[in-house]
Amino acid sequence: MKRLVLFVSILFLINSAVFSQGKIIYHEENSVKTALDNREKERTSDDFVILGYRVFIGMKPNRNEANRFLREVNENLNPDLSAQLVFDEPNFKVYVGFFPTSAEAEATLAKVKKYYPYARKLKMPIKSHR
Repeated sequence: MKRLVLFVSILFLINSAVFSQGKIIYHEENSVKTALDNREKERTSDDFVILGYRVFIGMKPNRNEANRFLREVNENLNPDLSAQLVFDEPNFKVYVGFFPTSAEAEATLAKVKKYYPYARKLKMPIKSHR
């Protein structure tokens, strides 16, 4: 029995000595590192994306016309409703608000339609605070 314990102990020591000296080396592609970094930033951010609503006012084919339209919209609407210009290839689109509920978007849409009758409520991903 003592021999068996001694034999197993020696095997264990030899096994530990032989296999514990290896190093694990891994190569990480830049795209993987960038994706992991972006994921971590999203996870720790105070903002997160939910499915909500925005009010779409209109679109223009080039940046100059879109900027003029954006200024016009901001002049016509309540200062609380600042419009945003979004490039959605090939057009520049003007939106108002980030609304988590349909009712909030509908209330704003009613105000916007006084100036822009073709405005409409769209369901889309929006940023929200935690």
